[in-house]
Amino acid sequence: MATTVLSARMQSPEFAALPSEERASVLVWEDVMRQIDAAGNKLAMCREWAQRNGHRRGWSADRIRAKYYGWVASGRAWTFLVDWARVPRTPAPERRGLASAFKRYCEENQRASKPAWRAMLRDLRRGVHIPGVGTWRDVWAGQFPGETIPERCPSDWIPRGWRYSNMIRKYKSTKFELVAMRKGAAAARQFAPAVYSTRVGLLPGQIYQFDDMWHDVKIAVPGINRKLLRPLEFACVDVASTYKAGWGIKPQIQREDGSREGLAAGQFKALVAHILCNVGWHPDGCQMVIEHGTASLSDADQALVTRLTDGAVTFRTSGILGGQVLRGMFRGQGRGNFKVKALIEGSHRQPHYEAASLPAQTGGLSRVDEPEQMYGLDRYAERVLKAWDRVPEEQRNLLWFGGALTLSAYERMDGARVER
Repeated sequence: MATTVLSARMQSPEFAALPSEERASVLVWEDVMRQIDAAGNKLAMCREWAQRNGHRRGWSADRIRAKYYGWVASGRAWTFLVDWARVPRTPAPERRGLASAFKRYCEENQRASKPAWRAMLRDLRRGVHIPGVGTWRDVWAGQFPGETIPERCPSDWIPRGWRYSNMIRKYKSTKFELVAMRKGAAAARQFAPAVYSTRVGLLPGQIYQFDDMWHDVKIAVPGINRKLLRPLEFACVDVASTYKAGWGIKPQIQREDGSREGLAAGQFKALVAHILCNVGWHPDGCQMVIEHGTASLSDADQALVTRLTDGAVTFRTSGILGGQVLRGMFRGQGRGNFKVKALIEGSHRQPHYEAASLPAQTGGLSRVDEPEQMYGLDRYAERVLKAWDRVPEEQRNLLWFGGALTLSAYERMDGARVER
């Protein structure tokens, strides 16, 4: 008999929909109820269970006995043992429609929610059809079934449950929703929930995150650049293990016309190829998180990789925020959603912090906090680099660039950091 009941409960969609903590609680209480049911002296068994649990809240002998007789009266139903206060309920369709309508009014008001609530009531009383709610006649018929509907809506009528205190408590928009609608998706990104917030159950090779990074230091590249410029990096992190699976570093290159060459699409393709050929991916599927900017692949390249891996490797981009949520508004300036690849974004702090004591530091934001000595160091190093071609080859190693490291020296230091 017990096996049959257990099987029926375990197959119930309602039981499966319970939170995991509540499912575990039901299993415990059901076992307790059945032991009490089989005992000759039920009160003694209740006292024994109370003692086993240290008479903590909810486990006194009187509470257990009351729960037992309530369980028997319910026909020994497992649903009686559920603490429904801890189970989120799916709102009825009319409540979902009201919540959606109230949020919409609040989000369209640029400043506050209470004027939006008043606007919603005015529209209802004027006979406006509110999507998800209907007209005031629909609301009246739902709240007063069987009664005659007035010819005109009472001017001061507030439907039951529509008071502002109730609406703001039950249907309040999140900060993200309000800012997204009032200002735009880019402004709301700081309130967006992070993704991949846990690695529980994730296996190596299932998710890779790619990004580019500017190092907060200037280096010398004699024979190539005539001034100190910053190193640039492409990197890939495996989310499950947090292992930096691949990376490559290069300096900015100063062209003849004075412009600068940064990271290129071919270099990013080489990093992706390294991950695919030398690191590998999980056979059950792998998602590569890239961006729309520098660390990106064309749609054709993404499709090619997916096809060559028989659909195992797919791509996700860190969406560009800026498009307006409301139709008819101009779009804003596109800005990346860094939270899509928060792990690798956060890992950039290590090289920044580790190199913070090196000479030729640019600071975290060079336009604002670059050390003042960089003004003189830049000019000194520029004169030395211009003279580099005229120095005999055997003496070039003796040149001093004001303390700034050369590319080869910085690569060795950065490589040692990664290996640690």
